[in-house]
Amino acid sequence: MDITVFSATGCAVCHAEMMWLDSKKVSYSNIVIDESDENMDAFIEATNGKAFGTPVTVIKKGEDTQVLMGFDRLKLQTILGAV
Repeated sequence: MDITVFSATGCAVCHAEMMWLDSKKVSYSNIVIDESDENMDAFIEATNGKAFGTPVTVIKKGEDTQVLMGFDRLKLQTILGAV
């Protein structure tokens, strides 16, 4: 499983999600969208230009990719299993 969290500098909800993932010992990559144009381009591509804020979490399991907008613990727990 490959997890990427798109976050923004100063986004409290982003940091809350990453702290939760850390507490569950879930490995993920963090891309801070306001650090570079390349990061913003990756964010736009991952969300097909449909996201208006952060966090956005992309979870790839084999051929399946899910994109979660916002921090939804219940959805994350469901997707990640019992963590």
